[in-house]
Parts: sequence; structure tokens; C-alpha cells
Amino acid sequence: LGAVLVVVWMSVAVRQIRERRESNPWAMPGSGIENSVRDTNTQSTNVLLAGFRDALSGGVAAAGRKIFFEKPEASCSKCHKVAGQGGDTGPALDGVGARRSREFILEAILYPNLHALTNYEIVIVLLRNGTARSGMLKSEDATNLVVNTSEDGLVKISKSDIQLRQKGMSPMPEGLGQIIPRQDLRDLVEYVQSLKK
Repeated sequence: LGAVLVVVWMSVAVRQIRERRESNPWAMPGSGIENSVRDTNTQSTNVLLAGFRDALSGGVAAAGRKIFFEKPEASCSKCHKVAGQGGDTGPALDGVGARRSREFILEAILYPNLHALTNYEIVIVLLRNGTARSGMLKSEDATNLVVNTSEDGLVKISKSDIQLRQKGMSPMPEGLGQIIPRQDLRDLVEYVQSLKK
């Protein structure tokens, strides 16, 4: 029964991922579109940020810091660290403002599934023995995956044992642009952009 439930769960998850890709190919990587267009940053950014360009400027970094650490709707610090404060589910953001443009930062806030980073990508695998594993992909080589699972911590999985592999959704929520007010979004972009060191 357990194996049947796992297979059903995996098939539902895979179907939801496929439906999401078909209805909005920009919603997550793997659709193929972002690989051909992403390199032309201007074109992809213009499409993705069309309704949000006003959030690229006019923010106040101090207000954005408060949103980052204190606003429950954003919950940024639950997963991201700045200067040693915050969670470690997502990447630390120290220095991100020196490495990334405002457009990239806003795009990452609005569409987190486009920007999965090494050690923060969620992977779901169905194994040939009928069991499933999911968690953050910590490393990968030609023969193995190392996945940080919530149940068992770091687990090494042989690629030869994998029947089905899917990229999972980012733990960072989609749709933040519809959840928080536009001024909060401006302030948040300004704060993250200010993280230069």
C-alpha cells in the first residue's frame, strides 16, 4: 500500500508540474523556453517584469530591511541570512547587491523557481524499489545524488536506482508581488540591492 501511495503522490506531483509549465512556461525552469531566452537577459526580463518595473526604484532600504526581517507575508529571514541573521534554507544574501542587478533581484523575488541555485534546488525522485525521496540537492556527480531530506538528513542516492526524477518547487513562495503592497516590494528590492558587502 505504501508503494502505491508513493507512486500516486509522485504522479500527482509530476502532473501538477507539467500543468504549471504548460499554463505558464515562465513559472519554472525546465520548460526549455527560459534556456533559449534567459541568455538574452533584456528580452526575458522585459517579459517577466512587465507589470512590475515601477518596483525597481523608489524604495527605502531601511524599510525594506524591516520587511525582510519582520513582515510575516514576506518571511524572507526564515530562509535567507543577512550578516549572520536568519535561516539557512535558502542562500545567504550578503553581497548579492554587488553581484546581481535590480532586475535580477526583482525577478528572483517574483519568480523564485527560475533561479534555483546549487545546494538549494529541490529534487523529487521515485526509486525502482517503489520508495520516494525529496529534498534539497546538495551535490551530484555522474553516478550519485546527495539529497538533504527532512526525514533522514543527507542521503546518497545512486542514479541507477532512480526510476523518475523531477525538479520540485522552490520553498520560496510564488506570487509575492500580489501579496505585499507595491511600496513594500520597492523597499525590499532596495534593501536587497543595498547588500553589497
